Amino acid sequence: MKIFSRYNLGPSDGIKFTEESLTHQEFYDDTKTENIINKYVRIGANPYLPASVGQFLDTTTISDFQSNMERFRAVSEYFESLPSDIRLRFRNDPQFFAQFASNPENKNALEELGLIPQSKDLSDINSTPQSTDVGNEGVDSAITPAPQDVSNSDNG
Repeated sequence: MKIFSRYNLGPSDGIKFTEESLTHQEFYDDTKTENIINKYVRIGANPYLPASVGQFLDTTTISDFQSNMERFRAVSEYFESLPSDIRLRFRNDPQFFAQFASNPENKNALEELGLIPQSKDLSDINSTPQSTDVGNEGVDSAITPAPQDVSNSDNG
């Protein structure tokens, strides 16, 4: 009787594959690293990325980056302060909520959810305020959340 161990391995026949190979040999040259690099050097660009087409845009109507980020932050904070059932209705997406709230046709739905007062006109919400507060410079107060009474909270 012969004893095999990790130092004295037994006979091995190896693995035999009887099925047809799924490897496409015609793509072998395309996958070799040196061929990819040579092609990159030859044409001066990555051959596997789509060629970008130049775009010419009118950016004169876009406000500055900082103002847009402050507005985004204000909308996101307001959205996060809403009850979870309302956030779920808007798929937990502040952008979806902002689009919904910006549509004048949704005034009644916003009133029913208690997000705007019943008597408030939607044109007042979408108008740009003339004055800014010291703490909210660059933030449109139309999207800044109003203070909410939390005295009836369950947390005490």
